[in-house]
Amino acid sequence: MVKDFGNGADVLDLRDLLVGEDAPAADLTKFLHFETQVVGAQTNTVIHVSTTGALAVDGSNFNQQITLENVNLSTADQNQLINDLISQGKLKVDGH
Repeated sequence: MVKDFGNGADVLDLRDLLVGEDAPAADLTKFLHFETQVVGAQTNTVIHVSTTGALAVDGSNFNQQITLENVNLSTADQNQLINDLISQGKLKVDGH
């Protein structure tokens, strides 16, 4: 669980965790899937991670999970969210 993500210079550095995400045709949505989870009055973002790029469209088949407590990164467009986090310097993956 990550608390207070987004306050300051926080970065999720997944370069050592993911394998093959730097391949030319790699689809990062096969590695990362974001969804919101409401717990009481708090909304968290849960990131399902497949270290080898084997995620299904719904985020199943993950082997790691990261929870950003009290952070709402909800969007219907997974690819756009991933690209936004990379361009903002909040997410680091190899090749991007």
